[in-house]
Amino acid sequence: MEQKSSKKKQVLSIFLVLVILLGACSVSVTFYVKNYITEGVEAPVSEPIPSKTPAPDKNTFTAYLSDNLIANTHDSSKVKTNLSTNISVDTDSVRVEGGKANADVIKYTLKSLSGKIGEAYPSHEGEFGDNFDTFPSCSLNAKDISEFEFRQGEVDPENEEETAKEVNYSYFTVKTNEFEIIDSPAVSQHGFPYYSSADLKPAIKKVTDSLFEMLDVTDCEIKANASTIEGKAERLTDQLEYLKLSADYNITLDISFKGDYAALGNSKISFNLTVKEEYSYTWAGVNIADDTIHLNHNEENTLPLEVDLSDKATEKDYKIRFESENSDIVSVDKDGNIKGLEISESPVKVTVIFEYLGNTYTDSCDVYVTVPVKHIKTTPDKLTLNVGESKKLDCKISPDDATIKKLEWHSEDESIAVISDDGTVTAVGKGKVKVYAVSLDGYLRSSCAVTVKEVK
Repeated sequence: MEQKSSKKKQVLSIFLVLVILLGACSVSVTFYVKNYITEGVEAPVSEPIPSKTPAPDKNTFTAYLSDNLIANTHDSSKVKTNLSTNISVDTDSVRVEGGKANADVIKYTLKSLSGKIGEAYPSHEGEFGDNFDTFPSCSLNAKDISEFEFRQGEVDPENEEETAKEVNYSYFTVKTNEFEIIDSPAVSQHGFPYYSSADLKPAIKKVTDSLFEMLDVTDCEIKANASTIEGKAERLTDQLEYLKLSADYNITLDISFKGDYAALGNSKISFNLTVKEEYSYTWAGVNIADDTIHLNHNEENTLPLEVDLSDKATEKDYKIRFESENSDIVSVDKDGNIKGLEISESPVKVTVIFEYLGNTYTDSCDVYVTVPVKHIKTTPDKLTLNVGESKKLDCKISPDDATIKKLEWHSEDESIAVISDDGTVTAVGKGKVKVYAVSLDGYLRSSCAVTVKEVK
């Protein structure tokens, strides 16, 4: 019995020792985390890069569109253009003198034309280097514009991901007043939205041909209602992504019924017709998706490349090569594979060169080879000062052999306390404020709560 009791005591003692050891480990781990945990990441917010061309107003928009955006699309070695045209008749707008029955017959016939009217107008599937020469033109004056909206380089603080995609684009929407129809076969002399009646005749002919068994057209009157221009362009290069042109017309036809419908005599048909042209553009070029790449010592990675060229292009049609600013620190091979060879606080610029159809395109990124910062911790994490007093904070960076140990110091309210580049806090006015350090590597943040009292 005594032996059993003794064994029980030994087991209990061992159990208690284990509990104490585990508790100590837990305290140790907790202490480490408390001392090295980072409060968050605070990347700097950079201002958008200035646009190639300042945002236009109503008075300068036509020149901006024609001389900057559209003019850039004329070199097919750099851009391929797709053009689609859609002509539609609003069958609900059809009006026919002479009774509802006549209108219903014509409406039914016009509905069968859905999607076919646009066949009378050009469409184009573009290719780099082809001879496409159907360029949009625009002859708007400021007095013609009823609504004007131009957005450029916008930043949405609520949607960082979308901002990163869209901040380098310009968007515009322009609506016009009613405009005059110019009777001239040379549209290029006038430009959108001043289409001539001759340009609308193919669409009108599609309509009248569908009705030829019922009637003959003796006269045609065209009234322009309004038009809209919409577009998206890369604001740093003035490269169009798309241009959408839409114009609404009211067509009135003097008609004479014939054949089985001859008894209906003469009448008028009116309907609304919409012409939509959409130009979409793809620009040749090369892009490294990441502006900055971080490597550990001896780590390998592949440059994230985006190359725009013809789907029909072969390796004989283009050349791609890579260059490293310092191949002793970062190497790059013919396939864009990079390797960190030596630790360096300074980045190495790696460049891709793309040659295609007689043009050369380049892009670069900064490659860092470092031991990265994992955690930072300011000490003390609480501080009380009288107005006018100063105290220097310390900031522990982990790991100890981190390559880039530079910090930036900030105060959330400099009317209470300011902080210098070396971490010295100076009390300015009564109150409470947080001052904090941010690591330049990883933008890790750690703060100190400062209370400032007035001297009595």
